[in-house]
Amino acid sequence: MSEKNTAALRLGYAAAAAHCAPCFKLPPKTEDLNRSLFIDGNQLLGMSALASGCRFLSAYPMTPATGVMIYLAGKQISHDVIVEQAEDEIAAINMALGVSFAGARSLTSTSGGGFSLMAENNATGQFAALLRRETGLAVGHKILPRICID
Repeated sequence: MSEKNTAALRLGYAAAAAHCAPCFKLPPKTEDLNRSLFIDGNQLLGMSALASGCRFLSAYPMTPATGVMIYLAGKQISHDVIVEQAEDEIAAINMALGVSFAGARSLTSTSGGGFSLMAENNATGQFAALLRRETGLAVGHKILPRICID
Protein backbone atom coordinates (compact mmCIF):
# COMPACT_ATOMS: atom_id res chain seq x y z
CA MET A 1 0.00 0.00 0.00
CA SER A 2 2.79 2.45 0.83
CA GLU A 3 4.32 1.95 -2.64
CA LYS A 4 1.03 2.98 -4.27
CA ASN A 5 0.77 6.03 -2.00
CA THR A 6 4.36 7.02 -2.76
CA ALA A 7 3.75 6.61 -6.51
CA ALA A 8 0.57 8.71 -6.30
CA LEU A 9 2.43 11.39 -4.36
CA ARG A 10 5.19 11.53 -6.96
CA LEU A 11 2.70 11.73 -9.84
CA GLY A 12 0.80 14.52 -8.07
CA TYR A 13 4.00 16.42 -7.37
CA ALA A 14 5.14 16.10 -11.00
CA ALA A 15 1.75 17.31 -12.29
CA ALA A 16 1.76 20.27 -9.92
CA ALA A 17 5.35 21.16 -10.82
CA ALA A 18 4.53 21.05 -14.53
CA HIS A 19 1.27 23.00 -14.43
CA CYS A 20 1.41 25.18 -11.32
CA ALA A 21 5.06 26.19 -10.99
CA PRO A 22 4.48 29.79 -12.18
CA CYS A 23 1.81 30.24 -9.50
CA PHE A 24 4.29 29.67 -6.68
CA LYS A 25 7.30 31.68 -7.80
CA LEU A 26 8.17 34.71 -5.73
CA PRO A 27 8.88 37.92 -7.61
CA PRO A 28 12.47 39.15 -7.49
CA LYS A 29 13.38 41.53 -4.71
CA THR A 30 12.78 45.06 -5.96
CA GLU A 31 13.08 47.16 -2.82
CA ASP A 32 15.32 47.52 0.18
CA LEU A 33 13.91 45.50 3.09
CA ASN A 34 15.35 48.04 5.54
CA ARG A 35 12.69 50.48 4.33
CA SER A 36 9.82 48.00 4.69
CA LEU A 37 7.41 48.04 7.60
CA PHE A 38 6.82 44.69 9.26
CA ILE A 39 3.72 44.96 11.42
CA ASP A 40 0.98 42.74 12.77
CA GLY A 41 -2.72 43.50 12.93
CA ASN A 42 -2.70 44.42 16.62
CA GLN A 43 0.08 46.97 16.14
CA LEU A 44 -1.74 48.44 13.15
CA LEU A 45 -4.94 48.72 15.17
CA GLY A 46 -3.01 50.46 17.95
CA MET A 47 -1.45 52.90 15.48
CA SER A 48 -4.86 53.61 13.99
CA ALA A 49 -6.33 54.22 17.43
CA LEU A 50 -3.61 56.76 18.22
CA ALA A 51 -4.00 58.44 14.84
CA SER A 52 -7.75 58.78 15.44
CA GLY A 53 -7.20 60.51 18.78
CA CYS A 54 -7.84 57.61 21.16
CA ARG A 55 -6.85 58.62 24.70
CA PHE A 56 -7.93 55.57 26.72
CA LEU A 57 -7.82 51.80 26.40
CA SER A 58 -9.25 49.38 28.92
CA ALA A 59 -8.86 45.68 28.30
CA TYR A 60 -8.68 42.31 29.95
CA PRO A 61 -5.70 40.44 28.48
CA MET A 62 -7.08 37.68 26.28
CA THR A 63 -5.57 36.39 23.06
CA PRO A 64 -5.71 37.60 20.31
CA ALA A 65 -6.37 41.16 21.52
CA THR A 66 -3.61 41.45 24.14
CA GLY A 67 -1.22 42.82 21.51
CA VAL A 68 -3.31 45.99 21.17
CA MET A 69 -3.01 46.64 24.90
CA ILE A 70 0.73 45.92 24.89
CA TYR A 71 1.32 48.24 21.92
CA LEU A 72 -0.65 51.13 23.43
CA ALA A 73 0.94 50.60 26.85
CA GLY A 74 4.28 51.28 25.21
CA LYS A 75 2.94 54.59 23.86
CA GLN A 76 1.40 55.95 27.10
CA ILE A 77 3.96 58.68 27.70
CA SER A 78 4.82 59.62 24.11
CA HIS A 79 1.17 59.80 22.97
CA ASP A 80 -0.64 60.79 26.19
CA VAL A 81 -2.83 57.69 26.25
CA ILE A 82 -4.03 55.85 29.36
CA VAL A 83 -4.00 52.05 29.34
CA GLU A 84 -5.87 50.23 32.09
CA GLN A 85 -5.91 46.47 32.61
CA ALA A 86 -9.41 45.63 33.81
CA GLU A 87 -10.33 42.79 36.14
CA ASP A 88 -12.65 41.30 33.52
CA GLU A 89 -14.24 42.04 30.15
CA ILE A 90 -17.36 43.61 31.66
CA ALA A 91 -15.28 46.11 33.62
CA ALA A 92 -13.23 46.84 30.49
CA ILE A 93 -16.22 47.87 28.39
CA ASN A 94 -17.76 49.80 31.29
CA MET A 95 -14.54 51.80 31.69
CA ALA A 96 -14.40 52.53 27.96
CA LEU A 97 -18.06 53.62 27.97
CA GLY A 98 -17.49 55.84 31.00
CA VAL A 99 -14.52 57.57 29.40
CA SER A 100 -16.53 58.03 26.20
CA PHE A 101 -19.40 59.51 28.20
CA ALA A 102 -16.91 61.93 29.78
CA GLY A 103 -15.93 63.10 26.29
CA ALA A 104 -12.68 61.32 25.42
CA ARG A 105 -12.20 58.82 22.63
CA SER A 106 -11.82 55.36 24.15
CA LEU A 107 -11.23 51.78 23.07
CA THR A 108 -11.51 48.29 24.47
CA SER A 109 -10.09 45.16 22.88
CA THR A 110 -11.06 41.56 23.49
CA SER A 111 -11.52 38.14 21.93
CA GLY A 112 -14.69 36.56 20.59
CA GLY A 113 -15.39 34.86 23.92
CA GLY A 114 -14.66 38.04 25.85
CA PHE A 115 -16.96 39.98 23.59
CA SER A 116 -19.81 37.66 24.57
CA LEU A 117 -19.41 38.96 28.11
CA MET A 118 -19.45 42.55 26.82
CA ALA A 119 -22.60 42.15 24.71
CA GLU A 120 -25.11 43.62 27.17
CA ASN A 121 -23.02 46.69 27.99
CA ASN A 122 -22.12 47.07 24.33
CA ALA A 123 -25.83 47.29 23.50
CA THR A 124 -26.32 49.84 26.28
CA GLY A 125 -23.53 51.96 24.82
CA GLN A 126 -25.04 51.73 21.36
CA PHE A 127 -28.48 52.77 22.50
CA ALA A 128 -27.01 55.61 24.56
CA ALA A 129 -25.20 56.72 21.38
CA LEU A 130 -21.81 56.48 23.09
CA LEU A 131 -20.32 54.11 20.53
CA ARG A 132 -19.28 55.52 17.18
CA ARG A 133 -20.45 52.53 15.18
CA GLU A 134 -21.80 49.05 15.43
CA THR A 135 -19.26 46.41 16.32
CA GLY A 136 -18.38 43.41 14.22
CA LEU A 137 -19.83 39.94 14.56
CA ALA A 138 -18.83 37.80 17.52
CA VAL A 139 -20.17 34.99 19.62
CA GLY A 140 -23.27 36.13 21.50
CA HIS A 141 -23.53 39.50 19.75
CA LYS A 142 -26.94 40.64 18.61
CA ILE A 143 -26.88 42.23 15.17
CA LEU A 144 -28.41 45.69 15.11
CA PRO A 145 -29.74 46.97 11.78
CA ARG A 146 -28.39 50.49 12.25
CA ILE A 147 -25.33 52.53 13.03
CA CYS A 148 -25.49 54.62 16.19
CA ILE A 149 -25.48 58.39 15.95
CA ASP A 150 -22.81 60.42 17.75
